[in-house]
This record gives sequence, C-alpha cells and structure tokens, in this order.
Amino acid sequence: MNIFQRVKGAVSVPEAARHYGMQVHRSNMACCPFHNDRTPSLKLNESYYYCFGCQASGDVVNLTAELLGVRNYDAAKALVTDFGITGDGSQPRISIQRSNPRRGLYSDKEIRCYRAMAGYLRLLRVWQAHYAPKSPEDEVDERFAEACQNICYAEAMIEGLAIGKPEEREALADMLLAEGTIERLEGRIVLGKEDLQYEQPDTEFIH
Repeated sequence: MNIFQRVKGAVSVPEAARHYGMQVHRSNMACCPFHNDRTPSLKLNESYYYCFGCQASGDVVNLTAELLGVRNYDAAKALVTDFGITGDGSQPRISIQRSNPRRGLYSDKEIRCYRAMAGYLRLLRVWQAHYAPKSPEDEVDERFAEACQNICYAEAMIEGLAIGKPEEREALADMLLAEGTIERLEGRIVLGKEDLQYEQPDTEFIH
C-alpha cells in the first residue's frame, strides 16, 4: 500500500478541507477555492470533490495539494503527518491517532502565509506561460522575468510552510509577516489578476 492509498483510506475530503482552513457548510458544501466563488458550489464527498461552478474535481490528495500549493506527493506527506496516519498494507484500514486534538493544526498566520504564497506561485506560472517571448527578438516582459526568478523561491517557501515542523512553520510565517513579504504578495496577486483580466477579459485566474 503506497502513501496515496494510505491517506485516501484514512482521511475523508471534508476532514481535510476543514483541517486546512476551509469553511464547510451543511450537506458538505463549501465555497470553491479554485475560482471566485461567492456562494458554496463545491461539493465535498467522502472520497472526492466536485465544483458545480468551474468543474474542478479530485480526491483528498488533490484538494490538499491545491490548498497548500504543493505537489501531490508533498500533500500526501502533510496528510500523513497532520492526521497521524499509521499502518501498512496488511491492515484493512489505517488508524488515525488523535491523542492531541491540536496536533499538526496550522495557525491563522501560517494559513495566511501559504495561501498568499500559493496564490503568488499560481500567478507566476500564469505569467511564465502567458508572457514568454515568442521569438529571440522579442523584448522580455518584466512579469516573465519575475516568474523565472521567483518560482523556485515560492515553491521552497510553500514547502516549508506546508510540511515543516510546527516550530519551523511558525518561525517562517513570523519572518514573512515581519518583513512585509505576505502583505506585498497579497497586493501583487490582486494587481496581477487585474492585469490578466484586462488583457484577457474571459480569463479566470485560479485563487
């Protein structure tokens, strides 16, 4: 039994959604984090989610990866750590240890930081694809240059905020907030989305 099978057998989609900061309403409906959703359109079933607005879908690992802004494998590792998943393939169901109900929970400042970093990373990837030079003679757009320079940085910050030890996550979040980095990124994301919508009115930027 691999790590993906383990977490899918142990953690439901609604459990992960609540754990990583989503507000889940009655009938396991939530506002979709993948588009500008003002009324709950995301259905959280036990083993998968589906958005009736933007058609986003996936399992508990996909949802966690999107919320934390990390790769699926890193999301699976975060689920293993945060939910205390134990066991191996010989067990019919993985047990979840919850001796400390606050074990692995993220603070509000940590959630704010990796949501901002995840949004910035998505923006950088859009910029990298959208503003790439079409020929060697083209002038390099500053947004393409920013994407090339900062994607690795954003990925590293997200990884630290998502799967670092609690004390490491807290220290990193404190540093990013104290330096004003998160506030700048939040403003950068808003302006970047407005630029894209102005240039391509039909474009929906993923939140």
